[in-house]
Amino acid sequence: MKLVKFKYILFSMVILMFFTKNNKKKIRENITMDKNKQYYFKNKLLQEKNQILKLVEDMKKNQITDMYEEMADELSTFDNHPGDIASIRSDLERGAYQKENEYRMLRKIEDALHSIEEGKYGRCANCGQSISEERLEVIPYARTCVRCMEKAD
Repeated sequence: MKLVKFKYILFSMVILMFFTKNNKKKIRENITMDKNKQYYFKNKLLQEKNQILKLVEDMKKNQITDMYEEMADELSTFDNHPGDIASIRSDLERGAYQKENEYRMLRKIEDALHSIEEGKYGRCANCGQSISEERLEVIPYARTCVRCMEKAD
């Protein structure tokens, strides 16, 4: 009789653990940011996007990145000091890096805006846990929580 009771209790515990584990997954999947916070972060992302687009436009208007490309084509090693050539090449690389960095940021912002539309914004892409609002306040396009980011580093 005691053995039957023990088996019944053990079986009940296993079933309870199974359903609890599945429910935790479902609860975690259903955690979504409320609409007001989504609206707030969407506006924050759009503001950052507009700032970056303005910066890229200013770079093009002031020919910061393109100017050095033209100069690099015209460089003659015979009439320029090697230090001047190195300085110009360094500026060229810096401008190209800055331009690429701005486009990379735009892609991250677009991904974050897309995740808002899908209802996945604010959840870690790796573990599915919520990303802290403090982190999103500083990096609104963050895709991972602090714990997963630290693991990656």
